[in-house]
Amino acid sequence: MAAVSLLDDAIILTVVILILSRFVHLPVWLIVLIALLFVGWAFMSYFAIRKSPQLGFENMVGATGVTLDSLTPKGTIRIDHERWAARARGDHIGAGVAVLVVGQSGLLLTVVKKEQMESS
Repeated sequence: MAAVSLLDDAIILTVVILILSRFVHLPVWLIVLIALLFVGWAFMSYFAIRKSPQLGFENMVGATGVTLDSLTPKGTIRIDHERWAARARGDHIGAGVAVLVVGQSGLLLTVVKKEQMESS
């Protein structure tokens, strides 16, 4: 599907360059430069589309993070530079503590202290 989209863009670029060259004299080096920029943009777009998301709600269980404020029982945690609403399972968890995601409910993650899970 992405290859078809890139082919459409290549055809459009070719038509635009051919039409433009009839009205304005374009040096060969400029046409080559435009084509190379397009090819670079197309490859970056293709790989960005193919790349799967690194974080998402489907794969948050098992992720580790750090509390940004105290979870008494609710608060905010950071996982890979993203802020998430979280609820402590069990005891209160202070700020700056490493936590492990053990569950989720809607947009709220359930976490425990990482050291607590490692010791059990």
